[in-house]
This record gives sequence, structure tokens and C-alpha cells, in this order.
Amino acid sequence: MENLEELQKHLDKIMNEENNRGLPNFEGYSPIEMEYILYDTFGENSPIQLLKLSESDYNNIPILNQIKYLLQLIDEKGELKLTTKGFLPTKVVSDIYDQGFIKDEMIESGISKLYKETDS
Repeated sequence: MENLEELQKHLDKIMNEENNRGLPNFEGYSPIEMEYILYDTFGENSPIQLLKLSESDYNNIPILNQIKYLLQLIDEKGELKLTTKGFLPTKVVSDIYDQGFIKDEMIESGISKLYKETDS
């Protein structure tokens, strides 16, 4: 019985080493890390973690602020009806652009105009 327990401990050790060994086909991640990446991407044990920024750092990310503004508009209106092609209405696009989160060089220089969502 004791030999069987020793054998099991040895097998467990080998399996543990294999499961935790980085593999070239997994970009250096181990099979266990890949399982976390695939099935618990941002979980506590995943190698992928999101860092929390300070409020001032978040305020310096234009696309994030543009998204927050759009979400605020949706929250205020309860919903936001899209065009028949699935785009934001021109009035909403103009409103978001006018907030100045992200500027388009062609629009700013007067070369093109902002008529619809695909213009910017």
C-alpha cells in the first residue's frame, strides 16, 4: 500500500510539473494558464488581469470618455434608436463629436464634413 501511495505522489508531481510548464504552442503559457485564459479570462488565477487606474487616468482616455458619454445619453433617454442601417442618428453623432473627446483632422481642417457616423 505504501508503494502505491509513493507512486501516486510521484505521478501527481509529474502531472503538476507538466500542467505548469510553459509551452511554445501556447506562447509560453502552461496548460493550466491556458485553461484560465479560455474559461475564466479575468478570474483571480488568470494570467490576464485588468489594472485599476485612478480617476484622473481614466479622464485622460478619449475613447473611454466618448463611450461613457454615449452610455450617459442612452441612460438619459432610456434607449437610442439606430438608423435603418444600424448607425447612430446624425444628431447623436454630431453631439458626441462636439464634446471634443476625439477630433478628426479632415473635419477640423474643413476638408470634409460630419454628416453621419461613418464620417468620423
